[in-house]
Amino acid sequence: MKTTVTFGSATHIGMVRRANEDQYMIARLSKVFEVLQASLSSDELKELSGQAAYLVVVSDGIGGMVAGEQASTMVLQQVQRYMVEAAKWFFRWYEDPEGVNKAIEDLQKGLERIDQAIIEAARNQPSLSGMAATLTVARILGSDLVITHVGDSRAYLFRNNKLQQITKDHTVTQMLVDSGAISEEDAKHHHMRNIVLNVLGGKEAGVKGEIHQLILNNNDRLLLCTDGLTNPVELAEIEETLRSISDPQKACDALIQAALNHGGPDNITTVIADYQTSG
Repeated sequence: MKTTVTFGSATHIGMVRRANEDQYMIARLSKVFEVLQASLSSDELKELSGQAAYLVVVSDGIGGMVAGEQASTMVLQQVQRYMVEAAKWFFRWYEDPEGVNKAIEDLQKGLERIDQAIIEAARNQPSLSGMAATLTVARILGSDLVITHVGDSRAYLFRNNKLQQITKDHTVTQMLVDSGAISEEDAKHHHMRNIVLNVLGGKEAGVKGEIHQLILNNNDRLLLCTDGLTNPVELAEIEETLRSISDPQKACDALIQAALNHGGPDNITTVIADYQTSG
């Protein structure tokens, strides 16, 4: 079975902020074994190549923190370095059920390494003190989707014309909603809605990754975005945009415009991955 993934992406400074602290990245990763020299003949040793994997990353410098733009930039750089150095990113978790816990442990260690790198950079440059960022990463390998998440950027799955939020916001207001202290509607206007509890960087080390594993279906659409989209734009409007616009780039642009139409109070970033199978 052949799989195809097509992408759209967009970012905008918004109507209020003086700098864009959002960052995103889409990467194609391939597994290749290329023989340069060997005692065996070329007929006995052939070049091996595997199926491509895709990586989608969104990071948001925390509002109100120092040097958010630098923090989100470092997050992308550290993710890139981790993916190059780590070999296990190409394994399908469901092919080795006993290795799932080890894979989760490795991802958590990777997040801790990024967290520590940002904190160390801030210690070495006082003007960056306290810098921090969110991270939401989607890795697609065949039909296997793994989401790794820290902060209040979000990953959504649009399936059968319905939008489902995969990740949970690591915020004070989400904690209050979960405890029953406030409603989802109250959370949208709560005075502590911008306080993020779980970040990469910040004043002290300590990060906990939220990890999800899903199996993609034909015609699934994945949306990763920062809170510059989800805070001003209602879920129903996001869902309708994804339903009515099939081209992923045009859909990203339309979501950016929707946030701007609602005042664009923050930086806005959207990345869409459309998954299809054939054969």
